[in-house]
Amino acid sequence: ISLAIVAVIALMNKEIVSYSFDPLAARISGVNTTIVYKILMILIAAVVIISVRVVGTVLATALLVLPGTTALLLSRELRTVLIYSIAVSVASVIIGLLIYMRWPLIPLGPSIGLSLVIEFGVVYAVTKLRSPVQTG
Repeated sequence: ISLAIVAVIALMNKEIVSYSFDPLAARISGVNTTIVYKILMILIAAVVIISVRVVGTVLATALLVLPGTTALLLSRELRTVLIYSIAVSVASVIIGLLIYMRWPLIPLGPSIGLSLVIEFGVVYAVTKLRSPVQTG
């Protein structure tokens, strides 16, 4: 299902970006905004349903929010944010699996959530250390 979602986003990249920034301008430029809206809602629903079944409500929220938030700390360009978000998600799953394999008493879902929180904390600390202090 993840591959199908990535494929849809890749195929409709221009339409989704156009719709996301300005739906009225997208409609004027010829994008069928009704279809784009419905496809986005179906994709979001699929991701939420799958993630809630796999890891539970609280962790599903973390899995939806933290990869994008972490990626936004690194870049503001949409394509780069998407790539970083995917990388953060994959890294957290791998780290979570490694934690689970090392300590089997820790459930897999929470170990993935913990790795997401740690990744966010590290990226946040690094970006704060690199950026100059703003005054005034």
